[in-house]
Amino acid sequence: MCRELAFHPELSLEIEVANNNSNTQVAQIRELISTGIDLLIVSPNESLPLTPIIEEVHKSGLPVILIDRKTESEQYTAYIGADNYEIGETAANYIASQFNEACNVIELQLGMTMTPAQGRSYGFREALKKFPGMKILTQIEMTAGMEELKVQFLDTLRQHPEAQAIFAHSDFLAENAYRWAQEAGREDKLFFLGIDGIPGLGKGIQAVEDGVLDASLLYPTGGAEAVQLALAILNNLPFEKDNTLQTIVINRSNARILHLQMKKVESLQRTIDGQLDAIEDLNAIYLNQRFFIFILVLSLLLAVIFGVILLKSLKTKEDINRNLEAKNREVLEQQRQIVGMSEELKLATQAKMDFLPKSLMNSAPRSP
Repeated sequence: MCRELAFHPELSLEIEVANNNSNTQVAQIRELISTGIDLLIVSPNESLPLTPIIEEVHKSGLPVILIDRKTESEQYTAYIGADNYEIGETAANYIASQFNEACNVIELQLGMTMTPAQGRSYGFREALKKFPGMKILTQIEMTAGMEELKVQFLDTLRQHPEAQAIFAHSDFLAENAYRWAQEAGREDKLFFLGIDGIPGLGKGIQAVEDGVLDASLLYPTGGAEAVQLALAILNNLPFEKDNTLQTIVINRSNARILHLQMKKVESLQRTIDGQLDAIEDLNAIYLNQRFFIFILVLSLLLAVIFGVILLKSLKTKEDINRNLEAKNREVLEQQRQIVGMSEELKLATQAKMDFLPKSLMNSAPRSP
């Protein structure tokens, strides 16, 4: 799922782990809904306890994708996962092919409240009806811890020395059964078949390579397909409500090839993750550079604006200075005119003053 999400940066994923506790899972779903999620992807821990909350979410209009396991209701948007009934059938057919259709089998079951366990067990039993020589000696359900399961398994081995094959609902159960059979000295006389086929050190495919398991049935997780399905739902594109993933038998003839292929895929994924990280770093550098360029362009623009304002101010100042100079010249000219007029007036006044005494003297009466 995370691998597929790397190609869709527009999506964000929040993961909650219920640790096989249905009450915890219900509480987690309610909490996620309260945060305003756009779509819910859930692998129900148990079918019956999770049915009411899944129905409630679906009826509220929020898309719900069930992955790996279904509930007791059809109230969900889409389902994606393997067909557990078909896996059970495949397990029965494969064991029959290895024992010429005559074999005594011990079935190690997961908790039968889970739909995968129900489907696997039912498919296995139904397929065995085709083979009269095939027989289930006993079915041991994991209802408590592994220690109790171990006690029941060893008791069964003692009670049924004719047991030939172990059909376990998971590789984990099958590997533990192998170790317990070692303690009883029976591991070489039993055929061990598990379900999951997970790659990696200490996982199912490695156990087949190492000869711990004789075979494992691949149980595809559907994480990438779930993301693609979510995208289709969120973008209102056509999609199938029920999507079944195919399984294959992993044995010593193909385990190494599959393991190498899956390791190569993981290696390529690490390379892709590294490239995506590099792209994120380059995007960060690009954003920083774009920010600095924006600041630079803004600074240049402000400089141009201030320059234009300054030029306009200088031009305005020059115009004002020219107007002032013209006014000064006009005022000076007026002052000169006033001074000239004042001088003329002064001269005229002086001339008049000079003229008046003479006139008075000429007109004064002479004394007898």
